[in-house]
Amino acid sequence: ILASLPAGSGGLDGVSTEWLKKLHADSLEHLAVLFSLADAGELPSMWKWSRLVLIPKADDALDRRSITVMSANYRVWARRHASVINDWISASQPDGLCGATTDVSCADVCWDVQSRILQARSSLAPPLFILSMDLEKCFGLMSLDELR
Repeated sequence: ILASLPAGSGGLDGVSTEWLKKLHADSLEHLAVLFSLADAGELPSMWKWSRLVLIPKADDALDRRSITVMSANYRVWARRHASVINDWISASQPDGLCGATTDVSCADVCWDVQSRILQARSSLAPPLFILSMDLEKCFGLMSLDELR
């Protein structure tokens, strides 16, 4: 898990993912103990705090979105659990469900949904009944004319 961590800012504790990646094996044992305690519900008090940062959107430097920067230790612990949860979701999702799938981007899902809509409108596929999406993330990627 440590080897696959992307570079990232440190949380309020000042620990960055780069620093974690360079830990000695002895320190990793202590980190494992910390994670075991967290698994048992004993979360370090520092994990309850975060930093809110405004970052510019790609198309407009004056338009900013907020992100929450959590402790790097917490991000490693949470990533381990997210991996297990995502594997379970991917393995148990019903046929025809798209989204919430490991290694599938929002743009991939949008193209797939748009293709299915076109096929259904052309009577090449059965009709579609439900479409649910996070429009804030992919609003600009869908053809609204095709959704009408």
